[in-house]
Amino acid sequence: MPIRDVSEAEFNRAMHLLGMPALLYVWAPWCAPCRLFSPIYQQTVTPFPGVAAFRINAASAPQIQTALNLATVPAVLAFNRDGKETGRFIGLKNGQQLHEWVLAHLTTPAPPSPR
Repeated sequence: MPIRDVSEAEFNRAMHLLGMPALLYVWAPWCAPCRLFSPIYQQTVTPFPGVAAFRINAASAPQIQTALNLATVPAVLAFNRDGKETGRFIGLKNGQQLHEWVLAHLTTPAPPSPR
């Protein structure tokens, strides 16, 4: 799925309607690590099927940092299909690290088989 740039209101609305796992990347244009991480996020999360990917500019929506209890950017948060946060990280990761993090935080283990 393509990454959608959203406002805080659009993100909140999407989380209530989606019914699918989601990632939210919180960034700012003045943030040098964000400029390094943005293409990594783009390349790594776009191929994940069944995962909605969002990006929000903290400079345009400063209240998002308060609402999500974020002290700094860049930050990536993972949400399950019910809109509950399942993980977050602050700072940089390379593509492989991000891929593994997404798998760890958005993959639901299969229920045990009945006996």
